Amino acid sequence: MTQRTEVTESATLSQVGQGDIYAMSFRELDAFVDAGVRRIALRQADIIKARRALRPAILRVHDALSCRGRRTDLLDAPAKLTFDEWVRSKEHLGSRATIYRLLAEAGMRQKKQLDKGTKVKGKVGGKRKAGVVTRVRETDGGPPMADVLFEGEKEAVACVAEKLVRVSARRIAVGDILVFEDTGAEYRYEGGGKLVLTAAPSKAGRKKQCGTAKAERKKAAAAAAGRGV
Repeated sequence: MTQRTEVTESATLSQVGQGDIYAMSFRELDAFVDAGVRRIALRQADIIKARRALRPAILRVHDALSCRGRRTDLLDAPAKLTFDEWVRSKEHLGSRATIYRLLAEAGMRQKKQLDKGTKVKGKVGGKRKAGVVTRVRETDGGPPMADVLFEGEKEAVACVAEKLVRVSARRIAVGDILVFEDTGAEYRYEGGGKLVLTAAPSKAGRKKQCGTAKAERKKAAAAAAGRGV
């Protein structure tokens, strides 16, 4: 490729606007990114400029391949292609961390990273349990992983970090009313770590208890009908 051709290709990348990118199909976006990748491989000095030009296209590809089930206008996107697989096919564009930095610069909301000691909830053995993150690590071409020591487990379990849910702590003051969602029971915090069952449940508590009672009556009626009663 001649120097004149390289200059023309670089100028073309820079001239492609946001509107042009939103008018592209998946194949056109893929080809546009490939053109940028070729530019990066040929002229190291232009890496920053080329990557900046590609940011909105990479963001659109990420949204199409990472949000399965969400409506997308990129109907020609391969059904089984994941974003991480697509990233691996653009090795000259940079590392996975580099691409996610470009996504952040393009406006993608970043999920707060998990740290060692973070309390989380996740599935282990088909059941949702609470646990504590013991280690966070990057994988080669794959999603970030977190080792979690779940309650009742002797060893930490490797989990995909983005599938874990942070456990948020709520501050409770003396006199606060707590309603247990599973039973509808209502307690008042007396201080010193002591909870006292209230004499009369509040409206929220009564509503929960009423719903539970109705569900139990329906279950009993269904069981009776099944026995032919």
